[in-house]
Amino acid sequence: LADVAAVAGLTTEEMNKLENAALKVAGSTSLTAIEVVALQKELAKLGVNPDDIVNLTKPVALLSQALGESGDATAATLQKIQNQFRLTSEEATRTANELVGAVNSSALNMNDLATGLQYVGPLAKQAGLSFKETASFLGVLADNGFRASRAGTGFRAILVEAAKQGVPFNEFME
Repeated sequence: LADVAAVAGLTTEEMNKLENAALKVAGSTSLTAIEVVALQKELAKLGVNPDDIVNLTKPVALLSQALGESGDATAATLQKIQNQFRLTSEEATRTANELVGAVNSSALNMNDLATGLQYVGPLAKQAGLSFKETASFLGVLADNGFRASRAGTGFRAILVEAAKQGVPFNEFME
């Protein structure tokens, strides 16, 4: 926790909140307290404020457990998705559930999805697509043999073309 405090510049009160959240989540998931604190540290490194770290701790831990990924890698992926789609920490549980759904229903894994989103995430949000819709499109492309980077790049090109024509994405796809 001292590392988290150093990274985030936490007060004693904020440290206590994070410690309580870490212990509670470690007691209710398969992650150890050390793993939970590591995911909190990753969130702090990404500039997440202490209250949001508390809100994100459980959804990230459950997502990590569901996907069998490390807590810190999962924290980074989920927070980047939250940032790309301008979602609040209160929406993290829904985002985590949608991420699990995207991974479990397609050829994507968490890393592939994160890679594809690097190419297309912010532009998809700008085009009015939700994370769930974007992940579904990337999943379809992955199911058809596209590597994550190629799927993200190709999907981005489609969004750019729709914007050039001044047509909403859904109308462009029809």
